[in-house]
Amino acid sequence: SLVGNYSDGKEEGSHKIYYNDGNICIDNYYKGGKLEGLNKWYFNNGRLMMEWNYNNGEADGFYKVYYENGKLKAEGNYEDGKPKGLCNVYHENGRLKAENRHSSGKQDGAYKVYCENGQLQQECNYDAGERDGLYKVYFENGILQQEGNYKDGKQHGPYKVYFEDGKLKEEGFCQKGQLEGPRKGYFIQSGKVDFEQHFKEGKRDGLETYYYEDGKVKQEQNYKSDKSDGLLRSYYKNGQLQIE
Repeated sequence: SLVGNYSDGKEEGSHKIYYNDGNICIDNYYKGGKLEGLNKWYFNNGRLMMEWNYNNGEADGFYKVYYENGKLKAEGNYEDGKPKGLCNVYHENGRLKAENRHSSGKQDGAYKVYCENGQLQQECNYDAGERDGLYKVYFENGILQQEGNYKDGKQHGPYKVYFEDGKLKEEGFCQKGQLEGPRKGYFIQSGKVDFEQHFKEGKRDGLETYYYEDGKVKQEQNYKSDKSDGLLRSYYKNGQLQIE
């Protein structure tokens, strides 16, 4: 149910909405039909869900969001309807989940994500709302899982992917968000090359080779514009031709 005032057909002053059981759901304040001042929303259990400050109908000032158990979920600041400055998000156990910054309403600066145990999970940088610069992703044990670079919001430059024990799993190169040039994968035990591919503008182009762990060729196939082009050759472990 709704309890509130109107003036000239517009909301004015306190407006409250209740759940069917009578508990408060929304507690807003209006001025000339626009949200004004501190406004609050509640869970059905009576606990605060979020509180947001408004000025002339636009989010302006601090805000806080909560879990249903009452613990803080997120907090930050708005100015003229746009996020500004530091925004923090929290795990339900109270530990920091993510931290990011905004400038002129866009994500800007360092961005970090954390696991529930507090271990850093991901870090990167934003410039005017787009990823830009070095990024790293980590396993929950803290070992590096992936690293690379972004430019203008797209993956650009060399990248590497690792196994959970820290050994190299894959490496390649991206150009404006697409795979470009050689890409290699590695066996976890020996560290030897598992496969080799070549890309052009995100499509397989050139010879693709898979290996046995002893280094002998297992299979090879040529590609052109992501389509097989030419003979497919497969080999037994002793090097003898299996399929052609």
